Amino acid sequence: MGIFLLRIGTSMSIPFMSIYLHFTLGISLSETGLIVGASYISHTFGGFFGGVLSDKYGKRYMLGLSLFLYALTFWGFGLSGTMPLEPSIISILFCIINIFAGLFRVWSETMAQAMLSDIVEESEKLAVFNIRYTAVNVGAAIGPIIGAMIGVSGTMLGFYIAGALCMSYFILFMIKSKTINSVKPSGINIRFSTTAKTLVDDKVLRFYIIGGIFAFLCYVQLESILGQILMQRFGHADVFTIILVVNAVTVIFLQIPLVNYYLKKYSPVYLMKVGCVFIAGGLMGTAFSGMYIPLYIINQIIFTIGEIFLFSIGGIFMDSIAPEELRGSYFGCMGFMYLGKSIGPIIGGALLQYLGSEQALCIFALISLGTICFYTQIEKHIVGSNNSNLILNKSI
Repeated sequence: MGIFLLRIGTSMSIPFMSIYLHFTLGISLSETGLIVGASYISHTFGGFFGGVLSDKYGKRYMLGLSLFLYALTFWGFGLSGTMPLEPSIISILFCIINIFAGLFRVWSETMAQAMLSDIVEESEKLAVFNIRYTAVNVGAAIGPIIGAMIGVSGTMLGFYIAGALCMSYFILFMIKSKTINSVKPSGINIRFSTTAKTLVDDKVLRFYIIGGIFAFLCYVQLESILGQILMQRFGHADVFTIILVVNAVTVIFLQIPLVNYYLKKYSPVYLMKVGCVFIAGGLMGTAFSGMYIPLYIINQIIFTIGEIFLFSIGGIFMDSIAPEELRGSYFGCMGFMYLGKSIGPIIGGALLQYLGSEQALCIFALISLGTICFYTQIEKHIVGSNNSNLILNKSI
C-alpha cells in the first residue's frame, strides 16, 4: 500500500521536472538533463552503502529513515520552485535536492525488496514480487491522471502532494512493521571492505550490474527526453501524459500473465535478453512516429513489454544469487545499475540538442541491442554454480 501511494506521488511530479525546468525556467536541454540525472548519481553509489548499513543495523530502521527523509526532499522541491529566486539559483537548488532524493529513493526501493525477500516464503516470492511491481505501476498509471485532473502536473504543488504521500508510506510502514521479527540485524560483523570484496568477486552479479547500467541508460529516456521530444512535436504535454499512462496500464495488465507464463518456459536471463529487443523496437518505432499518436501508443506498448522482461524479474534474480546474510548488500548493489539513469538524461539531452530526436532514439535502440552481450556472459558464468538450476533451467 505504501509503495502504491508513493508511486502515485512520484508519477505526478518527477517525470514533469524536465518540462518545468526547460519550458518554464528556460534552462537548456543539456543542463536540464544534468539536473534530472543528478539524483541517479547518488542513487548509483548510495545503494551499496545503504544495503551494507541495513545488514548491519536492520532493514526496518534504515527503510524507515529513508522514507522520512525522502518525503522531505519532495517538499524541498516544492519550496525551491515557488520561492522568488533567479532561475539559475532554482536550478542549483533542484540539483542539490535531487542528489539527496536519489540517495533516499534507492534506499527505500532496494531495502523494501530485501525485506520482502526476508519475510516471504520461497514458494510465494514470485507472486509477491509480481504484486509489488504491479502496485508500482498501478500507482504510476493513476498518478499522471490525478495530476492532470487537479492541474498539478508540471507544477510545484505536485511535489508537495508527493511528499505527503511518501510521509503516509513512512507512517504506515512504521506502524505495521513493528510485528515483523525477521528483519532485525543479523548480528554478523558486517564490514564495508569485506562486503565489497565479496560483491566484486561475484562475476554473475558483476555482469548483471553492467547489463543493467546499459539497460537503464536506454530506459531512462522515457523519463528524460521523451517528454521534451513530444513537447517539440506537439507543443503540449498531453501526449506525454498519455504515454506515461499507457506504460503503466500495459504493465498492470501484462506483467503478471507474461512473467508467470514465460518464467515457466524460459530462464530470467533469457527473458532479459528478449526485453532488450523489445526496448530497442519501441525506441526505434517512436523515433519515426511523427505526428501520429496511435503509433506512439503502439510503440510504447512494445517498449513496456521490454521493461517487463528486463526489470520486473530483477528482484527474483537477485534473490536467487544473494547469500542470506548479505541480502541487503546484494539488493543494494542494484543501485549501481542506476549509473545508466544518471548519465542517461545527460547523454540523451546532448544527443537531442545536437543530433535531433530521430537520431537520438535510434542510438539508444542500438545500445539496447548491444546490452544482450552482458546477459549472455551471465549465462556462461553461472553454469555449474549453486544457483544454476534456478537461473538457467527452462522452468522454476
